[in-house]
Amino acid sequence: MLEQPISSTFHSYKAVKEALRLTGAQAISIPLYKFGAPTIKFLHLFGTAPWLGKLRRIADSIAAPRPLGTLATTDTHGRITGKKAELLDSAAYPHAFCQVVAMLHQSHMHQQVEITRHISLVCSPSRRQGPLEQAAVQAYLLPAQEH
Repeated sequence: MLEQPISSTFHSYKAVKEALRLTGAQAISIPLYKFGAPTIKFLHLFGTAPWLGKLRRIADSIAAPRPLGTLATTDTHGRITGKKAELLDSAAYPHAFCQVVAMLHQSHMHQQVEITRHISLVCSPSRRQGPLEQAAVQAYLLPAQEH
């Protein structure tokens, strides 16, 4: 997963574009204010997580008013300067965004474990598994059983 502010051009560098293409990464843009950020703050997400499209649909479905906050101010000499405390706060992901990403990923991983369990039940029950096959299946299933 690659996350970049909307103003970043990192993803447009030739090597990064090629890496994203080779991995089949998809790109989405998310307005973090939809998840409680105090400013509009859009970001780009690039990755292969199958839930990225759902994350965007969730963001699109949230009817949140666009915040009027700004991260800059004008000093007495007319110079624009950043609001240090607000800038620091804006660097963190909103809690609701983190929760949604965690739930989406957890759901995806649970589905993968269920698929694997199903496959292990329906795959050639009459054929005896060798020690390597048994070890591979157990290594994959054990972490899911511990939770």
